[in-house]
Amino acid sequence: MQKIRNLEEKEEIRKFLVDKLFLMRKVRFVIGLCIIFWGLILYFFSIPGFNPTALLLVALCEMLINQPYSFITNRIKNLNWVILFHQIFDVILISLCIYFLGGTDAYFAIILYSLIIIFAGVIVSIKSSFLIASLCSLSYLIMFDLEFFEIIPKSTIFKLGLTPQLKIIVLIFICTSLFLIAYVSSFLSKIITKKSEESKAALDKLKFAEDAMIQAEKLAAVGQFASGVIHEVKNPLGVVVSGVEFLESEVSDRPDLVESIKRIKKSALHANEIIKGVLNFSRPANEQLQILDLNMEISDTIRLLKGVKIGPNIQIVREFSKTPIIAKLNKNQLEEVVYNIITNACEAMPGGGRIFIRTYRQEYNQEGLKSGFRESSRFVFGEKIAVLEVQDEGIGIAEEDISNIFDPFFTTKHKKENAGLGLSICRRIIDAHNGEIEVKSVHRKGTIIVIKLPLFEEKKRR
Repeated sequence: MQKIRNLEEKEEIRKFLVDKLFLMRKVRFVIGLCIIFWGLILYFFSIPGFNPTALLLVALCEMLINQPYSFITNRIKNLNWVILFHQIFDVILISLCIYFLGGTDAYFAIILYSLIIIFAGVIVSIKSSFLIASLCSLSYLIMFDLEFFEIIPKSTIFKLGLTPQLKIIVLIFICTSLFLIAYVSSFLSKIITKKSEESKAALDKLKFAEDAMIQAEKLAAVGQFASGVIHEVKNPLGVVVSGVEFLESEVSDRPDLVESIKRIKKSALHANEIIKGVLNFSRPANEQLQILDLNMEISDTIRLLKGVKIGPNIQIVREFSKTPIIAKLNKNQLEEVVYNIITNACEAMPGGGRIFIRTYRQEYNQEGLKSGFRESSRFVFGEKIAVLEVQDEGIGIAEEDISNIFDPFFTTKHKKENAGLGLSICRRIIDAHNGEIEVKSVHRKGTIIVIKLPLFEEKKRR
């Protein structure tokens, strides 16, 4: 499962990088059009010293280099290197275009450099914008030195007649401006990232509201079913069970009939358990809370379960907090939660095993966790809470079933007598206690149920 998750994460990262490369290709095309536009202006005004052919070839190269990128993207694993090469190549081509547009005297070159710096910050990362700013400044500085020492011919398109000292001041100004543009683009990048995260959060919120609405419809259906049918079925079913038990005692000398009666009785009792589960699920959860010690209440429930649900091949390992954990709880409801969870753990280990039950205090560290039927967490980040963990060594729960595990009537057990209401009842009870419940599981390795409740001491101090 971990391997599949890692592969999915890698695929998601790769898709993210492919999208970045696609945007960078579009930016390159736009920059190529800008270069051609400025070249055409110089051509139509018949500026002496301007070489339209060389500029056109470089600009076309800047635009046409997009074509091999689809081929490269599909065949290179590490796309980060492709993005880095993409940016370096852009700086080189744009520097050549600037040279053919007038060299270091073409001060509008700062606009072309600014475009790739801003887009590097917005599309790739903040660090990338400063990297490109450094490369652009270095390229412009090299061009200036090559022209100054007459290693390459100096363009005569612009004859500004500036003194060397003044040109150096302008050079410093341009290089400084490029870094300032990188700094501004970092703010743009942060704003865009923030807006993107807000949009994603809004979509998540909308999806959660939709899921909550579906859940509410399910609960409404259960409530209608409970109020309209359950009470009508319960009494006749009790008569059936009583009649079957009477017949069982009367035909004890008929083995063929006894077996059939046992099957009828088993089915009737199963139906009765489902009715009880639905009634427990649909009844109000606002019973009176008491100030109780979580450790003592769990210990009492374990003693009640021994010999009933906890067989001799199941070992209970208690890892309780050394000091009492005081919380406001409903004794019967807490007993029902522990009963359901331990029962599930025992059934997940048909061959036996260990069940670890832990209690401890903890600072809440899951800001924004959506639990129960709520949109966000009950707790404040850093708040001290009581935690109850029940961990088994059973068969675990498949990853695709985790999101449905608290739904009414959903069960992963193959036995038909399981109604699939145990964890739904647990969540309803914990939600009524202003707490949270989570399930963490690895298929074929085990499951951990984590329950988080408000500490009475913490609430009292507020």
